[in-house]
Amino acid sequence: MDNLELLSQLNSAFEDYNQVATKQHQDTYRVHLRNGAVIVSADRSQKVWEIPGDLLTLMNRIKNNAQINECTIGTLADLENIERELRTAKY
Repeated sequence: MDNLELLSQLNSAFEDYNQVATKQHQDTYRVHLRNGAVIVSADRSQKVWEIPGDLLTLMNRIKNNAQINECTIGTLADLENIERELRTAKY
């Protein structure tokens, strides 16, 4: 998986999550490229993760901070699929 595909998949994973998080005044996540690296940043807390290296840390943050709802579960499922794909491709 190249960085553009990873960027696209992460954007899709956070699309619904961000809509719900905005209504609940919680962190939303922005995915972008910085110096060739895929970066996920949280708007309120200003935390930053470089993917794929920080993917598990990001997933744990979402699990720990989120209320259980379908949106969170769906986002985590998407991130787990991305993690599996990265592991298979040995990113």
